[in-house]
Amino acid sequence: LNTANGTMPVIGTTLDLLYDNAPNSLFFTAAVISVGFEDDNYQGLPLPLPLAVVGLPGCHLYHSADVNQALAVPPGSAQTIWSLPIPNDPNFLGQEFYFQGLHLESAQGLGWAALSNAVAIRIGDQ
Repeated sequence: LNTANGTMPVIGTTLDLLYDNAPNSLFFTAAVISVGFEDDNYQGLPLPLPLAVVGLPGCHLYHSADVNQALAVPPGSAQTIWSLPIPNDPNFLGQEFYFQGLHLESAQGLGWAALSNAVAIRIGDQ
């Protein structure tokens, strides 16, 4: 997961997040981008949280996962872009948000899904 198209987290603009490294499939791949407001705990558990116990060996959750947005990675592509409008509200200045993606894997893989790296942003002004 990375920012895309040269966009920056600035009030009154749209931030594009690129989800890549999903399976390059003949069908749509189900994915989720999760937004967290904290990076120190998930429902009282300290972060990063290893996810091997839920069938995701080698994966870690890095934020509080407060809001989740479902996505579909198009067939023949291993990536998609999620555009996030940032309100033109000065109350957002300096706020930090954390993002991480998850996509479903085929049954042949090590786990049922895979997580992306995490991205942290701080909202700024132009």
